[in-house]
Amino acid sequence: MLNINRAVTWLPNTIQVMLCRAWANSVHTPLANCTEPPNPEQTNLWCLQKILLHHITLRCLTTDHGLPNEDKQICEAALVLRIVYYASLLAGQMDSPELLEMEAEENRLFEQQMRAHIGPTYERRSRVSLPEDPFAKALNISPNDCRTPFIPVKDFVNETLNDGLQPKKDYIYYRSKGISNELSFMKLPFLLQTSSKSVLLYYDNRMRMLDERRGVLMHTFLMDTPEMPFFKLRVHRDRIVEDALLIVFFFIPLTIEKFIQILLPPDSFLIIS
Repeated sequence: MLNINRAVTWLPNTIQVMLCRAWANSVHTPLANCTEPPNPEQTNLWCLQKILLHHITLRCLTTDHGLPNEDKQICEAALVLRIVYYASLLAGQMDSPELLEMEAEENRLFEQQMRAHIGPTYERRSRVSLPEDPFAKALNISPNDCRTPFIPVKDFVNETLNDGLQPKKDYIYYRSKGISNELSFMKLPFLLQTSSKSVLLYYDNRMRMLDERRGVLMHTFLMDTPEMPFFKLRVHRDRIVEDALLIVFFFIPLTIEKFIQILLPPDSFLIIS
């Protein structure tokens, strides 16, 4: 199993994409000595997913290697699980290309209407784009476009892996952007529990907030008009949600890309990032 996982992870990305599509198509192929497609739990894809998860669990329980990020066998099995995960999406119920094209067209029309409302004088400051999974990009799919995966998403979550994971260290590996050899499980969110995702997203939000503040300082030094780093809302304490939504409704949506600071009279305030 160790050699197979390592060999798969060493394959070029294009070959891994072809392997993923082949695994997705195999779930509808009858097994040997059978004339009908097997039940989902009896397919090779589902069995492979269970074997890989079991291998990760045993490595976490039987080794004192430290962090899961530093164990090559765990990382290699997790990368193979990524192929299985996307194969499960391809074999599941995906949104039709017509529906995706219709949604994209609606988004384009909405953005054109907003820009026409703003006028040509407004210049939007560039923001850091969200990272995109290169494997999903090569497959030209998104997990959000799959309504019913072939293997339920909850079956990919590994509790033992989450127990041994240190979110702070994992996020450091995520921010290193290839400088460190360790794998960040933030790039494989289907393996993580909600609690682990929440902590990692908290770290990511804090770092993005610091990056935004640095950008505001540079904008203040280089431009004539300083930019306010917060979007402030002054609302009544008893109607915080209603007042906040009402005020946001009257602002131009494309300009609201700031950290919200809600002021609560008389002297207290709450910052929502």
